Parts: sequence; structure tokens; C-alpha cells
Amino acid sequence: MKLKYVAYADRKLVDGSTVRYFYYRRPDQRPINLGSDPLAVATRWKVLEAQFESAARVAVRQTGSISELVAIFYESAAWRDLSPRTQGLWRAALRTLEDKFGDLPPGAIQLHAAQKWKEKLLKAHGPDGARNRFFAYRRLYSFAAQQGLYVGGNPFSKPGSFGKRRSDVRRRIWTEADLRAFLSARRTVKKGGNPAFANTDETEKVAPPDGVRLGLLLGIFTMQRLSDVLKMTGSILRKEDGRFWLRLKQQKTGAEIDIPAHRILADEIERQKIEPGDTRFLVRSTAGLPFDRNSFYKRFTVWAEAADLDLTFKELRSSGMVLLAEAGVPATQIVAISGHSIADTQSILDTYIVKTKKAALAAIETLEAGITKLDEEPQPPKMPDPPPGRAPRKAPRPRA
Repeated sequence: MKLKYVAYADRKLVDGSTVRYFYYRRPDQRPINLGSDPLAVATRWKVLEAQFESAARVAVRQTGSISELVAIFYESAAWRDLSPRTQGLWRAALRTLEDKFGDLPPGAIQLHAAQKWKEKLLKAHGPDGARNRFFAYRRLYSFAAQQGLYVGGNPFSKPGSFGKRRSDVRRRIWTEADLRAFLSARRTVKKGGNPAFANTDETEKVAPPDGVRLGLLLGIFTMQRLSDVLKMTGSILRKEDGRFWLRLKQQKTGAEIDIPAHRILADEIERQKIEPGDTRFLVRSTAGLPFDRNSFYKRFTVWAEAADLDLTFKELRSSGMVLLAEAGVPATQIVAISGHSIADTQSILDTYIVKTKKAALAAIETLEAGITKLDEEPQPPKMPDPPPGRAPRKAPRPRA
């Protein structure tokens, strides 16, 4: 467990066992005991970080400053309407804004200053990071104008080009062969992790752990975001007529979706002995603990590299939509699983499906059925056969 300002100490109990206790040790503050339960430690750490951050923001707040504007934004309905994921990203972006211009009034940031800062953000965070930060700043200034807290132009409204999006460069999808390669990948590890081989240099080949396997299958067959996959528990499962169903609510959109489990996904759920109504998370570490976003992403990347795949979890969502479209499923049915709008679904399919070999082969085979040869003489059009049951019409007799 790696959390900022968190240290630990091991204590021996009277029975000879060892318990690890965690402490929140912030500079110039007395250490706070967080207990020994890793789940409780992570939860309490988030609360303490939010409390200290709020106290620090209030301490440096100046009337009419950008820091005060940010604090007002945090207390507004516009902020509460954002998803938790977006709030986390924007909080980091606005913290950067406060560190740079927090004690200045909003009008102190002019267009030329915003453009100059944009170049620094591009170097520090890349095109996607800089673009996302500018989007948060633009929304902050729009909120200030709507509330009458700022009068003037929005310096972040027209930042210009940030360069190519990473998504524009990485337009790749998972194929069936890629999925098989990931699940069959093997890594060589030391046997030291097994108590039966405590001090040995022997190695063994291991398969992807259950949590990573199930995460992959949930990503491709439910087409949900990683944040939603990691929040899934057995309580979303139900069985109807011999088939597993997943009923979930997307964190970002709030949409409620009923998804029938693909047979491969259902078999994996049964293999891992996950029952409907189970309160445990579906995707768990080998220790049985839930993953956070970063730790799962790192573990998933390790196994993708072991399978020699340059693909990410995020691409599973669009890949599942492409697989459905190639199977002949219309966009109006795909949206029932992915939760996208029909317009967004069609945009994703327009981006990816034309780039698959399967789609290209189907297109050429259809064209081959219509145009067979080009080096033959054109044939006269064939007269249609008469309807059944009617004799062919006789030619009229010439008049004398």
C-alpha cells in the first residue's frame, strides 16, 4: 500500500504473530493512527486528505481571488452534478491553477498569459493533460460569469490546438486472437512467493490471476468503463432462465443497464464461484482485496506485455462494440449494452469498424458477387420469365 503521508510499523502480539499498523504522518502534524485494516486505511486516508486540503485552501483564501472562486465552485450545484471521476480530475487541475495564480483576481489572467501557460502545461502533461486542464479552467470561468463573480472575457475559451489526441493516434481494437493470447499468456516468476519454497531460486510459469482474467472479460463483454468494472459486486448478478444478468448503474452517466452475460463471461463467474447477491467485488486481487484504478491498470499492463500486446483496457469498450457490429448487431441494440447514445455509438463504429480486416473482406466479397468478370463481351439483357400459369403472349397477325 503506497499512500502519501502514510507510514507503518509492525507490532508483535503476545501469541507471537505480527500485526502491521498504519499512521498518517503529515509534516508538522501529530501522527494519526489509521488502524491495521487496509480497506479502512484507504477510506480514512481519503477523508483526512480532503480535510487537510480544505483547511489549507481556507487558510490562504483571499477575498476576490481565484482561490476563493475555486472554493465557491466546490460548494456549488454545478460541481455536485459532476461524476466522482470528473471531480477528481478537475480537482487536480484546479489545484494547479491555485498554485500558479491563486492569490490573484480572476481578471489578472489575460489571453496572452493563458497561452504562455498552455505551452508549459503541454511540456509537463502532454496534449491530453493540457487540454483537460484548460477545459476545467474554462468551466470555472463560465461558472464565475453566470454567478456574477467575474465580468470579462474567458481567457481559456479559445486555447487553439493542443496537437493530436492520443485517441486519434491509437485507433486499435482487441481481436479474438488478442483475447486468446492474453488469457493464455504465462509469466516466469520465482517460487519464493509460495511458503513451501521459501528460500529458493526456482521459477515457475503462472497464468493471469483470476481478478485480471475476469476484468478482461467484463471489459470486452459488458463494454463498461474501468471505473464501473472495478465497482461491480455480486449484488448486481441475477440468474433468469439459466442465464446470468448484470444490472448496473454507470457512475458517469447515471444510466441503469441490464446486460445479459456472454457464455464465456458466465462460465468464468461460475468457475470463480461468485454467487448472485455476494457483497464482494467481482474483480479482486490475489489477496481478495478490491483494486483501485491505478493498481489494476498496472497489473493489466504487465499481462498485456507478457502476451506481447500493445493494447489497453480502455480499448476493450470500443472493441466489444465493433465485435457486435461485425456480427450484424445494429447500433440501436449496441447502445442497450454500452450505454452510449446512438450518435456516439455510430461515431465509434465509423472510427474503428472500417479499419478491420473482417469488414474489408466482407465488403470485397459482396462486390465480387455483383461483379464477376470484366474481360467478357457484355451480354444483352435477359427478358424476364412470364408469370407462372400464363401462356406467352402471341404476336398479332399481319392485316391483309
